[in-house]
Amino acid sequence: MGSFFTRWTGFKLFSSLLSLFLVVFWFLFDTSIFAQTSILNTPKSVPNVTQTVEKIDLSITPLSQNVTVNQNFIADIEIDGKNNQVTAADLEINFDPQFLEVKAATPGAYLPTVIVPPFVDNTNGKVTATLGSQINSYPTGKGKLLSLQFKSLKHTQVPTAIMINPNVAVAVLGQQSNMSGNINNSFVTIGSAGSVDKSATFELFPLSTTPKVNDSIVVVVRATSSVFEANLFSARINFDSEILEVSSIDTNGSFITQWVSSNFDNSKGEIKLIGGVPVPGFKTPDLGSEMATVIFKAKKQGTALLSFDGAPTIFRNSDNSDILKSTTPALIEIQSLPTPTPTPTPTPTPTPTPTPTPTPSVKPSATPTPSPSASPSPSATATLSPSLVPTSLPSPTPSIPPIPESCKISAATWSTVGPVTQGTIVNLNIKGAGNCNSKKVNLVIKEDDGIFESQNVSVNPQPIFFNGDTASTSWVSEYQQDGILGVSDPPEYYFEAKLDGDNISFRSTNRVTVKKTLIGQSAKGDGDYDGKVDLKDLSLIFSHWKKPSGFPVDLDMNDDKVINTFDFSALVKILTSGDII
Repeated sequence: MGSFFTRWTGFKLFSSLLSLFLVVFWFLFDTSIFAQTSILNTPKSVPNVTQTVEKIDLSITPLSQNVTVNQNFIADIEIDGKNNQVTAADLEINFDPQFLEVKAATPGAYLPTVIVPPFVDNTNGKVTATLGSQINSYPTGKGKLLSLQFKSLKHTQVPTAIMINPNVAVAVLGQQSNMSGNINNSFVTIGSAGSVDKSATFELFPLSTTPKVNDSIVVVVRATSSVFEANLFSARINFDSEILEVSSIDTNGSFITQWVSSNFDNSKGEIKLIGGVPVPGFKTPDLGSEMATVIFKAKKQGTALLSFDGAPTIFRNSDNSDILKSTTPALIEIQSLPTPTPTPTPTPTPTPTPTPTPTPSVKPSATPTPSPSASPSPSATATLSPSLVPTSLPSPTPSIPPIPESCKISAATWSTVGPVTQGTIVNLNIKGAGNCNSKKVNLVIKEDDGIFESQNVSVNPQPIFFNGDTASTSWVSEYQQDGILGVSDPPEYYFEAKLDGDNISFRSTNRVTVKKTLIGQSAKGDGDYDGKVDLKDLSLIFSHWKKPSGFPVDLDMNDDKVINTFDFSALVKILTSGDII
């Protein structure tokens, strides 16, 4: 890993420190910033101020919630700046750590400059953060300052409070006093965690069948969730690839509206069916509903068991619990083809010889005397005139078609240079010159260590193909500590693109910076903040489908303030790259 003093990229750290100094200088000396907030001193009123300015309201929304033990939930810190131009806020949120635990604290968009990152203290029940506006861009009105992801720990006899500390400070342009006014806190009632009613099932139909070799076999994958609405159904089916092979998977008529995977691998003997139904989910009839139909071909005689494997799951929409109770396999007994009975060859019947018919005698007739023939008269001889010989035209010289220019990579760039938080999906864009259509490109991403050897990332993108003169793919960004104890953090990454069969690599002309997840924050896609991105997070996507607020912020993969198909696709990309699906 590169040293801070030897890396050519050391300049970026100097620039960052200089920028930080300027920001701090601006916040300390601009009259709109915390000259007298809780960061420095106790706020004091400025004398002789005749203009009346409305105080700013702070609230925690929702104002009340009912949850159960071990449930994750969201509490947002909202601000109503009214007509004031808000420049900064120094926040402290208090809670009872015996009942609640903060899993993540994420700044909102109202004050986008993070002066002091959120700090979570679950021992003393406190979250602190200092947020500021962009220079010369001061928000007014309502907005979100901070989003907190809580986990409930145990049952409460009375509601437990999430409170904004009365000593919080809010700075406004043109005012030198703390402008914090009314505060509205939130109260959470935590009920006992009941046992999850696992009532859902997967089954294969028919349960048994006896086809013959080379027959087609139709197997229906059926799901039942008749008690609760479910939003994510995940099933892996194993089969004996020596006896069976999948011809096709038919999803027409399925209740699934958002497919993640409907694939099969005949070499491994595996079928992967994963799909969901966004909020409010789907409740099946008592006898279940068809998820997919699999068409098999019987390869040879034998007994094949179709079974569910790989931890199949059905997630309830209300709380994203796995409610799968049981799975029912199917048995296929393939019979051999019957041996055909030979048809006997009939004995041929002899054909009788016909009796010849006698031929009658013919008497000779007299030979006639020929008459003399007249001599033909001589005919006139025609004189032929010579014909003109046509002059031949010169043949045109054939034109040689131009030889198409061979493909070359002319540009390779990241779609963004960041910094982005680890787990964020970034795009790689490649431009080609010449005959590049359908050409294969191999990609390698490396963490840039300057004059030292660059480090390979854990997961590289799969090879891609040119479409015309462009090719693109994406990468789930990962974090690698840069330098001893991270002295050169955040790390920068470049990628190399190389045409298949070529020895020359083209390096990206820019680099993307990836920062490590901060304490109290989570990686993109980890909606339940359990430290990993898995199918439960995909279920959370469906539970918060189309919601513009009140969702775990790390499910908003593209930060467009709504959960939709873009976030779904990005999360599927992460799950695929991590071999989760």
